[in-house]
Amino acid sequence: MTTLLGSTGMQAIASLPSLESLSIVVDDSLCTLPYIITPVHPIASLQIVLQRSFVFGESHNNGLGSALSLLHAFSIPFHQLTITLPVHFGGVALTDFIASLAQDFNISNHSKFSVMALRHLAVHTGIDRTDNSTLLPSYCLEPPYGILITHIDLGCFSMCNLDDDTLYTLSSTFPSLESLFLGVHSYLSDPPRASLAGLSAVLHNCRGLKELGLVFSCSVGALDFSLLPVNSSITTLHVGVSPSYNPSVVSAFLARALPCLEKICIETYYKSSSTLHNYVASDHLH
Repeated sequence: MTTLLGSTGMQAIASLPSLESLSIVVDDSLCTLPYIITPVHPIASLQIVLQRSFVFGESHNNGLGSALSLLHAFSIPFHQLTITLPVHFGGVALTDFIASLAQDFNISNHSKFSVMALRHLAVHTGIDRTDNSTLLPSYCLEPPYGILITHIDLGCFSMCNLDDDTLYTLSSTFPSLESLFLGVHSYLSDPPRASLAGLSAVLHNCRGLKELGLVFSCSVGALDFSLLPVNSSITTLHVGVSPSYNPSVVSAFLARALPCLEKICIETYYKSSSTLHNYVASDHLH
């Protein structure tokens, strides 16, 4: 990992003959980069670690604009892009960032960064601001549709707005997905809209899934148990703080759809038990 250097320093790093991945720490106040970074050969993975620039007071810049500025400076595409945010800024900022990726880098080009070459997209957060953050809109992943992406990790952002139709559209647009994590490290008071039917749609459309993490209600929705897909590759299922009820239905679903499942990972919940009760009670009404 390196802090963003001047033109000479960054070019020296980019010219390392065995460089396969690059992790750069960038100040979140970066607006433009006055030089181009030209690696001597393809680099598979780029991680941008954003750090806060304020000294006194609080910074209101989410830093994602700085990440875009750095991407504009690269003369080659990457297959894997990971963004690490210093704090959690909510779903709207992430949605705008994904839309900007699609708008600014939507042309297949071997001489600059392009989302058309992207196979793995991950956005991680540092300090949790879940209580103050905004739900990720249901249309959050619409801009990159058409990309042959295989890995999506947005586990730190609340996905309670995503319903069964959204999961169906997402999974049918990205049938090559091998790893998908949505909202499993986040909590908001709203219950998830997606049901077991949405989970079934993901398994049906993405037959090559090996890793899966989703928040969902335990309602059946429009699920037809006679048409359940079967995935024998997934051994661990991440469910975040999905409400725990309908155990017999959930058990029957998982036994049929994920016959090789060995472990279910649930996020630790630290809020008051009364708040959790209201959360589950509200979900029963959906």
